[in-house]
Amino acid sequence: MTIKKTLILIGLSIGILVILSYSLLVGYSDYRKYTFNNTFLSCSFEYPRFHRVISIEQPNKNSPIARVFIALIQLKSPQDESINISIREADSLFPGYNALLEFQQNTLRNSLVNSDLKILETSNTMVDGITSEKIKYFYFRPDEPKGNGDQLKVPNATPTYSFNVYFEKNGFIWEIKVVAIATRVKQAEADFDHILETFKILE
Repeated sequence: MTIKKTLILIGLSIGILVILSYSLLVGYSDYRKYTFNNTFLSCSFEYPRFHRVISIEQPNKNSPIARVFIALIQLKSPQDESINISIREADSLFPGYNALLEFQQNTLRNSLVNSDLKILETSNTMVDGITSEKIKYFYFRPDEPKGNGDQLKVPNATPTYSFNVYFEKNGFIWEIKVVAIATRVKQAEADFDHILETFKILE
């Protein structure tokens, strides 16, 4: 084999590895269908294939919420990108999604450094034919402190984006949320849009 052919093969191999690495870490577009069965209103949607279902909650006497939590398992932390879909029955405390939205914003602000929550975008969108409110946030999420005693380190704050949508149907309030660190914001927004496009309530 000539030196020229060898260099061509090496170049092709490097190119293939770069493409594969990019598709695995950033630009993947494959999704899998998931059905979230719960005692309120079940639903189906598609989520990224490099994510995994981490937990499922059903409503009980301590919590009136049905929830599924899905996270990216490929990178160093599930908090790099996560998906949270929840449903609750409207009641006197939260008669509609606006009350739930206000409560969650206040709760989030109280948990942040300097209560620094920026609302980047609000708009209306359609989810399964239902008019919904879409909100995009930016904030610095406090990291978990490390060590203990005298070795306890003050936690850093991670730049974080949150994509949320709220809507109501048949007396139930839905929330779909995708949260991601800043380095994954473009992919997270694409994943969020795909979930909204494929979301179906199963009646």
